[in-house]
Amino acid sequence: YKIAVNEQPTHVHDFDENTWKSDDDEHWHECDCGEKEDVAPHDGNEPDCIHPSICDDCGKELAGVNPNKHTGNTEIRNAEPATEFKDGYTGDKHCEDCQWYKVSKYQ
Repeated sequence: YKIAVNEQPTHVHDFDENTWKSDDDEHWHECDCGEKEDVAPHDGNEPDCIHPSICDDCGKELAGVNPNKHTGNTEIRNAEPATEFKDGYTGDKHCEDCQWYKVSKYQ
């Protein structure tokens, strides 16, 4: 008979490549034993008035929408040109995506 003394079983890491784990700063794939691989910082888009910031790799929401950054889908409403007899109005800036209004000043 052979008896092995102090031999440890060999562990083979099995990283779940389909599931990301994350914290506030990084994401990774993890083995059942807790070992990590593919550790990387989150990388996401800048949030705007309708889109939160989402990590491109793991899908974690990094920041909510930014109500002060509009998508560019804006228009000016209620503008009136100045005449010889009355002041004009530059109009109200309206974001079509989030329905935000900003009242402009008179010309």
